[in-house]
Amino acid sequence: MKVSLFTFVKNGLRNDYHIVSMLQHHPLPDEIIVHEGRSTDGTNAAILALDPKVEVSQSDWDVHQGMNLNSSVAK
Repeated sequence: MKVSLFTFVKNGLRNDYHIVSMLQHHPLPDEIIVHEGRSTDGTNAAILALDPKVEVSQSDWDVHQGMNLNSSVAK
């Protein structure tokens, strides 16, 4: 059986989320997948410098457009 860990983060260093230490010291997963929101504080570089089993995907997180799922529904 393969164990995967998935998490997401944006500006984790600036917001003191301890994302890097959590990823470094998590003993269970065979793979780690991080969805990273194009941080501006060095979070992406810190995650990429970790173990090669950490896979990082990125996308823009636009709170004004992406969070309102009903914005295109006709009223």
